[in-house]
Amino acid sequence: MAFVEVKTRRSDAFASPEENVTHAKRRHILAAARRYLSRQQDPKLYYRFDIASVLMPERGKPRVTMYQDAFRDE
Repeated sequence: MAFVEVKTRRSDAFASPEENVTHAKRRHILAAARRYLSRQQDPKLYYRFDIASVLMPERGKPRVTMYQDAFRDE
């Protein structure tokens, strides 16, 4: 199972989309995942946290980069 945070930006001039998954945002994702997992029947369920980084320029094609297992449940 994967919990995926999708970040979209028009440009990476200031920071890439994945850099905007801050420590605070990760805490929110972890808390939501823990709530979801607490309701599942399988306590040994494998899960990971991925980030999908999407750049949507005004012109040209979007660029999507996937980061599997981008951070851990600590």
